[in-house]
Amino acid sequence: MNKEDTTTTTINFSLLSQVTLTTVLVMLVSVIWILYYYFPQVRVSGFRQLIRHYILRTPESERSDIQVWLQDEQFMSTFGRLYRETQTHKQQGEEVVVQSSNNTTTHFCFLVHGVNGYSQDLSYPETVLKLLIDWKKIQLLKQGAPPQEMIVHCATCNERNTKDGIANGGTRLFEEIMTVVQTEMTKRTTTTSKQSLITISMFGNSLGGLYSRYAIGELYSLLQSSEQESSSNKYSNFLQHYRLEFNVFLTTATPHLGVSKNTFWPFPRPVEIGLAHSMGETGKDLFQLNDLLKHMATEPKYYNSLKAFRKRIAYANAYRTDFPVPTATAAFLHERSSYPHYYENTTTTTNDDCSKIWKKSTNDLVIATLRTQSSSSSSCFKNDTYNTEEENKTNSENNDEKVENNDDLLIMSNSLDSLGWKKIFVDLRAEIPIGVKLPLVDGIRKRFHKSETNNNNNETPTQSSPSKLVFQKEKTTTTSREVALVTKDNDSNRIIYPLGHNMIVAASRCGKSASFNSGGRPLIHDLAHDLVELIFNHDYTNDDRKNQ
Repeated sequence: MNKEDTTTTTINFSLLSQVTLTTVLVMLVSVIWILYYYFPQVRVSGFRQLIRHYILRTPESERSDIQVWLQDEQFMSTFGRLYRETQTHKQQGEEVVVQSSNNTTTHFCFLVHGVNGYSQDLSYPETVLKLLIDWKKIQLLKQGAPPQEMIVHCATCNERNTKDGIANGGTRLFEEIMTVVQTEMTKRTTTTSKQSLITISMFGNSLGGLYSRYAIGELYSLLQSSEQESSSNKYSNFLQHYRLEFNVFLTTATPHLGVSKNTFWPFPRPVEIGLAHSMGETGKDLFQLNDLLKHMATEPKYYNSLKAFRKRIAYANAYRTDFPVPTATAAFLHERSSYPHYYENTTTTTNDDCSKIWKKSTNDLVIATLRTQSSSSSSCFKNDTYNTEEENKTNSENNDEKVENNDDLLIMSNSLDSLGWKKIFVDLRAEIPIGVKLPLVDGIRKRFHKSETNNNNNETPTQSSPSKLVFQKEKTTTTSREVALVTKDNDSNRIIYPLGHNMIVAASRCGKSASFNSGGRPLIHDLAHDLVELIFNHDYTNDDRKNQ
């Protein structure tokens, strides 16, 4: 064997060793993850208790207020000046709490945690929101603007109780929403009239996004029935004194299409059924052993309630960084859907007073922002992969090739897209600390893509390689299919364990999880700032509903 052959053998053996070791490591950690997420009844030698108390951790306290985060160096480096400015205004008598009156608008924003979650998980977004709200209200009072109040509430009704189905969890959330609204309005309002306006905004993380969709469906039905004079329910008297509108609906890493055919690794249907049963009623919903998710995407009760919101925003982790909720289901994408998505120009800078005094991080985590237009405002987009359910059934009777168009996931994807959404795709690969770099794989990939590009000069990035989604912005428009294909693979030279699910909201159940997930904080800073601005600008200026 000559020297060249020996070198080649050594390189191949080195590559094989890296791949084998990495595969074993990823599989081992993945087994632990699957056991925790999909088998809640596991009780082998206290294994699940070990995971819960020493890795995932239960909350160290009931709630984390601003005082806890004032001890956090990263938080203070970003918001220290804004906090000090707010405190100075308070000490000088700038009243932040607004006493409600007939012409006061009161905004409610409900933060909803995910599976096996606690309200504490969203304590960082909650804290940032409240800080930005205080400053916003001070500025509105200075400007002599009409009084507005905003209340942020982290839902607690589903803590330690996320296994009994989306319907039950959503119903509990609906009851908590109404209880909080009634209680807060009673405390703040001296006189009531139909002129008093209440707006509802939702911030649902993971399963919390589905709970939110179900809950607002119930709330929408309640509002519809309350308009009838003959209606009678325990909220009728309260709703007679206020106007209630839907404002902003936002989700982060929510499995809008469920997880059937959308798991991190593909499972055969029998395995999905087994996993579904192990997760209780919620598992049956997510793995679509029933039609609940399809109903929530297509039935008027749930469809119209989402449509009633002024803005709809979905955040999704890209490039295989989210184990429980891959990109396709978080952004309701489908590889056979041609529903158009339009790139949004995000290079505009914010010049409001708030952003001038808090140290904004360079947020490179958002790789692309896309919009879908509501079906009524866009040209009626019709083709073989985008039809109503009834049309698909009719077509399938006449053409066997169109039977597959009855795919429930495709119907759900197109139905949700037709509402008009802003979809924000996030790349957390550089922030996830657990991963293995494979330089040899990087070299092989570069040579392969170079060769492939030379042979296919006219192909799009989607066809030639899983390039960064940002590279496609030159096209100005794309489709659900293309986005799904581009974002489903990790095209870096680093095999990363998919821990982006909690990082996307900077989950802070305990000190260790707060530190581990701190890479997502720049995203939360911008998310919270934009959300506060959207909620306070609640009139029909830049309103998506005008196009519906």
